[in-house]
Amino acid sequence: MRVTVDGFVASPAFGGFIRYIESLTAALTAFGGVEVHHVAPAGQPFPDTSRFPDRVHVHEVPLSSPEG
Repeated sequence: MRVTVDGFVASPAFGGFIRYIESLTAALTAFGGVEVHHVAPAGQPFPDTSRFPDRVHVHEVPLSSPEG
């Protein structure tokens, strides 16, 4: 099963959200066969996923300004 986590709302202003993502990732990867994909804006603070299995992927999405 593939699970995608929307990290667009994670920011230092929401301090508990990053910890929540870490806990959610740990719980999901405890199940066999679960692949976790995190999607977040490029350059945004995000949990360190290096301690998780290779089934965890972070995809940084470049954002442009409204002007272009």
